[in-house]
Amino acid sequence: MKLITNCLLLILALSLISCKDDITNPDISTFKFVTNENFILENERKWVLIYNSNNIVVAEDELENDIEIELEFNSDNSNSLYTVQIVSTLFDGKDEVCDIYTYTNVEPNIWKLSGDTKSVRPTRLGVNKLEFNDGSHDNFHFRHIQNLGNGNKNYSTNKIYMDQYYNPDILWICLHDDGERPYYKLIEDVSLNENFTISSSDLTQMECVIDYQIPQSRYSSIYINSDQTYGDDIKPNFRIYRDDQYESSRTITGYYPDNLFSHYRMHLFVYTDSYSEVMEFCGSSLPTVFHQIEIEEVVNNRSIQNFNSTITGEADFVKHFWENSNYDFINGNKIFRYYVFSPITGDYSFSAPSLPDFITELNPDFIDLKKLALKLSAYSKVDNSSNYSDYINREFINPEQKQNFSLKITKELFQ
Repeated sequence: MKLITNCLLLILALSLISCKDDITNPDISTFKFVTNENFILENERKWVLIYNSNNIVVAEDELENDIEIELEFNSDNSNSLYTVQIVSTLFDGKDEVCDIYTYTNVEPNIWKLSGDTKSVRPTRLGVNKLEFNDGSHDNFHFRHIQNLGNGNKNYSTNKIYMDQYYNPDILWICLHDDGERPYYKLIEDVSLNENFTISSSDLTQMECVIDYQIPQSRYSSIYINSDQTYGDDIKPNFRIYRDDQYESSRTITGYYPDNLFSHYRMHLFVYTDSYSEVMEFCGSSLPTVFHQIEIEEVVNNRSIQNFNSTITGEADFVKHFWENSNYDFINGNKIFRYYVFSPITGDYSFSAPSLPDFITELNPDFIDLKKLALKLSAYSKVDNSSNYSDYINREFINPEQKQNFSLKITKELFQ
């Protein structure tokens, strides 16, 4: 009986010690970073740093391709928000580049960091030959001739030889001049090594037209591509129409064929003296008006170490960009760029944390926060997003959702 009593007392004592440790030990916060095989390029190095609300580094590590790293640190408050920095350097013996991407007000989570995946072209199967028997294609500034594999083209007089990677294939022909209604032809079920003879009478002029009213611009452009998938997830992105306006204008026009493609991707860009705007669309029915972000910002302090501004308007997030660069394409570029992504607040402030020594020591005279100059502020809205947290989720937590939008609008204010 005495032995049982002593055992119970020992268990009780251990429980009390455990409870005491739970109370006095701070919570553990954890970020995980997962990279793919292309995140870091040749001659590049990348690091991740995490700062607390006092701009103190609580965790850091160098990143590598195709790894998972966990950064754990003590947190006195389970609801704390942190700043995450991705530092990228490229020193190739000629150019010296340092880019810092800073994301404020983020919660611990699993971040997926991905570089561009290199597309692998399938095996070449043969060649299609197109012959324009009346030389009509030479009369146009833009000659877009594509197939499912966007094969290489060789021109010989009125003949065009295009490498074929799929059987059966699809051929897209689009001819037009600047600002003019295009002519087109879509040829489906193209056989291996099949040859075609095309006359101007075989081409159809595009039926659908949209005139966009835009701000008075110094330069504007519109690109319309197909966004339709064929067969085994093949998406060739046929160029439907493009126009670049290098003169001042308040309108720009887009053309596309009627009832030919199920989905389109459009990019409309406007550049003025003080700002630029972009409207991106992906869907079946192109927008009939140019959508804009109504937002303004008054900068009160331009220094990255004590930045302050007043923002009026709404968007999912704001990006500020500072730069200290010397572009010399002969002797080598020296580029130091600093980007800050944040939620939008009316009274906005940011103070850059001190850079760690292993970054500044790469080039102390050049990688210097005090030498950075504010260049622009950018704002973005996506139709299926409503705030900064949604942006972080699409960009890093679930990056496979990044392109899942119908309408995305962006505005950049030149500072």
